[in-house]
Amino acid sequence: MRRGTGRRPPVALGTALVALAVGVAACGAGGGAADGEPRDLALSGTRVPVAPLKGQLAVMCAVARQAHADPAGADLTFYRGPHDSLHLLAAVLAPGHRAQSTALLDAMLAFEQDLLRTPPPSSTGTDADALLARSMDGLRALKVAPPGC
Repeated sequence: MRRGTGRRPPVALGTALVALAVGVAACGAGGGAADGEPRDLALSGTRVPVAPLKGQLAVMCAVARQAHADPAGADLTFYRGPHDSLHLLAAVLAPGHRAQSTALLDAMLAFEQDLLRTPPPSSTGTDADALLARSMDGLRALKVAPPGC
C-alpha cells in the first residue's frame, strides 16, 4: 500500500516475511495451550486462533527492525504482513481491555502516518518499536505469551 512515494520496495522481502509467518503459525510455534495459554480468543462469538496472531507479531519484529534500517521499505512488509492481524488483535482486546486496544490503535496510527510521509521521518523506527510493544502488551493482557524477537 505505497501511497504517493513512486518507489517500489523489493517484493521478495515482504513475501518472504509473510511466508515465514505462515510457516511459523503452521508449525504451531507458540500455538497456545502451553501453561494454560489459550489456543484461540473470542471475537463476537467467533474464535480467533492464537498461532497466526503470534506469527504475525513475529513478522512485526522484522518490520520494526526494517523501519530503523530502511523506513521507506517498511510499509510493504507491514501492509502485506501484520497490519490486518494487528487490527484483529485490537478488536479482540476492545471488549475487555479497552485501554490496551486504544493504545495499540494509537501506536498503529502513528506508525502508519510515518509510512505515508515521503521520506518517512526519523521517528519511523521508534514508532514501529512502540507499535510492537503495544502489540506485545495486548497479547499479555489476553494471557498469551508474545513471540520473542
